[in-house]
Amino acid sequence: MSTDRWKSAALATLSLLLFALVGTATAQSEGAPSNSQAIRTFREFSQTGSANAPRQQHSATLLANGMVLVAGGVGVPTAETSTELYDPTTGIFTSTGSMNTGRYGHTATLLTSGQVLLAGGCCDSSGGPLASAELFDPATGTFTPTGSMGVVRFNHTATLLPNGLVLMAGGWRGPGATRSAELYDPNSGTFIPTNPMGFIRSGHTATLLANGLVLVAGAVAPSFTNTAELYDPASRRRPIGGHAVSRERRTLQSQQGHVRRGRLHGQCALSTYCNTTRQRTGSDHRRVRFLRAL
Repeated sequence: MSTDRWKSAALATLSLLLFALVGTATAQSEGAPSNSQAIRTFREFSQTGSANAPRQQHSATLLANGMVLVAGGVGVPTAETSTELYDPTTGIFTSTGSMNTGRYGHTATLLTSGQVLLAGGCCDSSGGPLASAELFDPATGTFTPTGSMGVVRFNHTATLLPNGLVLMAGGWRGPGATRSAELYDPNSGTFIPTNPMGFIRSGHTATLLANGLVLVAGAVAPSFTNTAELYDPASRRRPIGGHAVSRERRTLQSQQGHVRRGRLHGQCALSTYCNTTRQRTGSDHRRVRFLRAL
């Protein structure tokens, strides 16, 4: 950056500080809330309407019409089939159609058609993970069964890809987790196997990047891992990498060391086929898992 630009930045910063001080003094002299009070007000949570049913490990999906579909979760005492819609304009939850199968720890993905794909979760009649999936139609408020996944999944991820397909990855299959992945095709209503991940994962994250790749990171299966990998919808190959802190969704730090039991520790990222390596840097902060909420 040039010297002139640094000077401009300094003057702008000084002006902002003076403005804040003058504004605070003026507000206090006129009996108005101070800047710090205003900031606290903006950062506060305000109460809204309550859901019609208590639930945890449910899903909440923003629909194209601005409403939020809240589905499933652990109720009292089993998995919920009930769903409801939250209206931000009124702050009210309204019951809508029931799912065909009670489920929690599932995924709920808004499709390009405006429908919502709900897949996997727990539990079937024997208490195990589910392979079933269903579609919610906001226009009718109803749920319709669609094709089932090839693998039962709980605490997996579902990511809408730019081509309209949905990538289902990992999850708990009981016993143990899986590294398998599959694609849901809304046009055919079927799941198609795709290349598996490089590592077994459950409770991980999967994020669509601006370049169309999907970043899959962290997990707890068989133990906390700091590995990360990229899914390329075009080639369906997954370069494998790692980050400095082991995570389970947003989780706990683990010891760095050597590659063992499917875990890559350290900060060196390498491709699946060992073509290239590159160093990564990262923070070394301890993190604990968040519970999913509305």
